[in-house]
Amino acid sequence: MKSLIALPILLLLPILATAQHSYVGIQNSTRKSMVSVMMNPAEINNFDRKVEVNFVGVNALFVNNILSFSDLTSIQENLLEDLMSKANTQVNGDTHGSALLPSFGINLGKWSLGWANQFNSRVALHQINPDLGNSVIRSASASGGTTYQLSNPNNQRVNGVMWFESGIVVGRELINNANSKLSVGSNIKILVPVNYTNVGVSQLSGTLTVQNGVASLSNASGTMNLTYNRDIIDARNLRLDYSNLEINSPSSVGLDFGVNYQAKKNGKVWINSGISVTNIGNLKFGTSNVSNNLRINIPAGSSFRIDRFDLDLENTLDQLTGSGFFTLDDTQENIQVGLPTTFALYSEIKLTDQFFVSAFWQQMVKNQDKNNQVPFVNVFAVTPSMLFGKFEVFSPWGYFQISELTGGLGFRYGGFFLSSQTVLTSLLANRGTADVQMGLSWGFGQRRQ
Repeated sequence: MKSLIALPILLLLPILATAQHSYVGIQNSTRKSMVSVMMNPAEINNFDRKVEVNFVGVNALFVNNILSFSDLTSIQENLLEDLMSKANTQVNGDTHGSALLPSFGINLGKWSLGWANQFNSRVALHQINPDLGNSVIRSASASGGTTYQLSNPNNQRVNGVMWFESGIVVGRELINNANSKLSVGSNIKILVPVNYTNVGVSQLSGTLTVQNGVASLSNASGTMNLTYNRDIIDARNLRLDYSNLEINSPSSVGLDFGVNYQAKKNGKVWINSGISVTNIGNLKFGTSNVSNNLRINIPAGSSFRIDRFDLDLENTLDQLTGSGFFTLDDTQENIQVGLPTTFALYSEIKLTDQFFVSAFWQQMVKNQDKNNQVPFVNVFAVTPSMLFGKFEVFSPWGYFQISELTGGLGFRYGGFFLSSQTVLTSLLANRGTADVQMGLSWGFGQRRQ
């Protein structure tokens, strides 16, 4: 069962270098780039120069509600085991990131066009019961006997996803005069799914007993979902076979759209605000990805061991259905997985020629409990920044849905930036969040007015 919980993490971490999340801080910089366009496609109308080229952008974040920063740095082996053993509340965690690949935008008068390429990946733990998680993971080393009464109406999920997207960005100025500028933009994206894994247990009630290294569930009911890529699991030797992992063909279309408004004073922008909705659409996987839904019914007086499963989820499925306690309701191929559709609202204010402050709010608009839904971490952030010519220093302060308060620091010189949304609170307040953001872009051509 430990393998069941750890599987999405094992599937992604070997190739996880960077799911998509905002570049909090730098995306609201005074210098607009393709990073800003990923937040709101209408920002393609606000580049300083005629052409803007993004060479690379990396954003990686780990956030959780249990472990502190010192815990993260001191863990030598099993992060998942430490996470469960220290928990006294539902466990939530998210490891995600994005790699913004070579992309560009160009201004053509009132119109602007661009091409944006991005790779996304995510591993998430969602509302895991600590008694269940800790007992399952640590049952092999447990001694004596412990009994837990489980009653969890929510869907406890372990989830992993990877996909690539390539989009055509179109922007249009609607109004542009000495006092204001109003523009719109959209990013129409071709989606290329790579992998999706989900283990979900919903409406679970029952008795969990850990006795001398054996974890058993009895008098239990609920539902269970197992979604995985059959081509990755090598049933012959119970290992992950990445030689079979292939990028699927483009399967569907996604959409971002946004509106941007600028207020000007003496021809200079002093307020830049926007609204956007991003990641509208679904990832459509082929026949290699399969979703199995089961009903759990373990009557009183009977028990089922949950500590003997392995990485071969098809073998695990056979064990579950063969026990007589798990009934397979349906199996689906060609599954569709909802993208993390989010709503964002932001405003950037120029207080002096050198001092700026921005506020940014991003909220997911879909139900994160669904097994066929990529989850997301909501965030609100305020970022003061100081500008000295081409050099900018900024400090994003945010409230993340999982880890709450974060504070970071970053700098930009021209088109190069390096920052962290969390470094200050991680080091000074020992918060359990860590991240890094880095990128390089360059503007070419005539400077725009």
